[in-house]
Amino acid sequence: MLYKGLFFIFLAVNIFGDSLDELLIQLEKNSSLIQAQKSIVSAKQKDISIQTNYKNPKLSFGVNDIMLSKDKYNKFDLEPMQTQYIAISQEIEDGDKIDSKKSIALYALQKENFVLEDLYYDLLKQLRQINIQIIKSKEILSLLDKKILNLNTLKKYFINTTSSMTNISLLSKADEKIYKAKEQKYNLLTKIDNLQNRFSYILGEQYNIFNDDLNNLNDQEEFELTPKYKAYEMDKNIAKEQVTYAKLEESPNFTFNFSYNRRESFDNYVNVGIAIPLPIYGTEEEKVIKTNELFRKSTFAEDDFLRKVKMKYENYKSKTLFLKNSLNDITLVIESLDSELSYSNNNFNDVSNTPQIIENRNKKIDFEIRKVQLLEQIDLSRLEIDYITRKSKL
Repeated sequence: MLYKGLFFIFLAVNIFGDSLDELLIQLEKNSSLIQAQKSIVSAKQKDISIQTNYKNPKLSFGVNDIMLSKDKYNKFDLEPMQTQYIAISQEIEDGDKIDSKKSIALYALQKENFVLEDLYYDLLKQLRQINIQIIKSKEILSLLDKKILNLNTLKKYFINTTSSMTNISLLSKADEKIYKAKEQKYNLLTKIDNLQNRFSYILGEQYNIFNDDLNNLNDQEEFELTPKYKAYEMDKNIAKEQVTYAKLEESPNFTFNFSYNRRESFDNYVNVGIAIPLPIYGTEEEKVIKTNELFRKSTFAEDDFLRKVKMKYENYKSKTLFLKNSLNDITLVIESLDSELSYSNNNFNDVSNTPQIIENRNKKIDFEIRKVQLLEQIDLSRLEIDYITRKSKL
């Protein structure tokens, strides 16, 4: 079975890197989605032998010409046509039809193996994205703690200074900012909890942070080599072969019949015959038209997928470029704020400057939070590009 080798191919060629090997092993062992798809592959494997076998023969038994008269119903030697028989019939399908059905079953098996491979890629992408989101969320939590600490320092300053309406107003604003920062923390903690639950659902195990090297992500426009595209390709091959099979069915199968007839007072005898369906209602021609339409549909579906994946690729590439430009801009802003804070610390040590210095520190933290968010979005976008362009190994 192809799927049995797929997992070991991933490990042997090390396409995901050493840091993800353990994750891949757990995914292979615990993922219900992977196990379900492997069952589909197994079923398609069995379908090959099913499609290449003849239909089971039919065995029948019977008695002919039973008399209905009371004194004759149990007599079987009154006339030559009274027999007890055993019969067997077998539908015979020509070799071209069997070969065509086998091709359809093989294409279906290949398709499900590509679906399985794509599922590995998709689930690993999701796990890696979850890992990145949790790591970045924890970085933001750390920054928010610093921001809250600064705000509490600012609050103490306002409490200890002269009680004026201005300071009361500033104290109220500080409390409001502390509340908003804590609300951000709560939302992030909820996000982390949801991500960890999602991770456990996919992998079947609790989340543990793992090292993930994103330096070797794929971004080449080779969509026709991806497992998802190849699955569409197999759909088209199936539909094309179904057209061939429908045309072969215009020549009907025949059924061979044989019976052995036993008689009480007369010689036994056998019957031999062939039954051939008469294709007089045009059903076979309609099947050819139907399968041709389904073939056209599969061609359009393949083309539509290719257009969609190209559109996604361009969108993600544009998004990543925009995010990187924003990252460069925000890095410059943070550097400027660093310089401003350094200058303030060196030249304005008066207590009265405390509010402005703390506000500048928190302004810098806000930009640092935005920088972490940009880095997260860049990595998530790059992983999407890697997923939709990663080549099949089958």
